[in-house]
Amino acid sequence: MDLKPTAQVAATIFGWPAAGGVWVLRPTTVPTRDNLPVTTDMEEHCAILESLGAIFYQNPNECEEVRQMMESLPRNHELRTSAGNNLAPSSG
Repeated sequence: MDLKPTAQVAATIFGWPAAGGVWVLRPTTVPTRDNLPVTTDMEEHCAILESLGAIFYQNPNECEEVRQMMESLPRNHELRTSAGNNLAPSSG
């Protein structure tokens, strides 16, 4: 798939499979809705991310972007994956 550049800064794209973990795509160009395939569920979304070269983290807390996202949330906020796993920030 050819992603056309649409801006100077690319955003990280996440996919949260039901079995746990996280797919993380760090595109070199900014995908738009027009050039990313439409998906009907998270599993299909994750498969697209994988095909585009995303990195899989079995433990989401090993991903710097996930840790940064968790640190930006209020302390009492819980973030859960589609599998129901709590993504509490690591305490180390």
